[in-house]
Amino acid sequence: MKKILFFCLYTLSMPAQHLWIDVVPEFSEIGAESLQPPYTAGADYAEEISLNSKAWVQFSEIPPDSKWCLLARSTEATQGGAAIQLRPDYMSVSAVQWSANSPELIQLENRPNAVFSGIGAVGSLLIEFIVYGAELSKDWQPRDISIEWTVESGGCLL
Repeated sequence: MKKILFFCLYTLSMPAQHLWIDVVPEFSEIGAESLQPPYTAGADYAEEISLNSKAWVQFSEIPPDSKWCLLARSTEATQGGAAIQLRPDYMSVSAVQWSANSPELIQLENRPNAVFSGIGAVGSLLIEFIVYGAELSKDWQPRDISIEWTVESGGCLL
């Protein structure tokens, strides 16, 4: 029996005037290639599964010295045992726009967590989605995950 787990990632609109977040593609499929070892009957999911969905963040028309913080939260209660983690690609932005102390992975929870702290405009920050701790016996049903993005003034991770 082939079991496939789908994760649909949505972004909710927010009232920030100069923030644009685009999740592409909107859904990811986890199948036999995500087993450890891949394509092996009786195997469980790998501890970490990188989804093919990515978020592209653009924050424009901001003064060069203005600090801001991007936060994210899941709008649904957690189902199954898997967690979603966000991994900002700090190399996709200028080195002067973020701190080397910024976390590599951020847990997506139902409370807002700081994802990125920037300075000035950001043209194309890439954020990857990682499924962590999935188990075939608990996480075999498709699920939708909506993400609410919020921007606050001031640097939260700098």
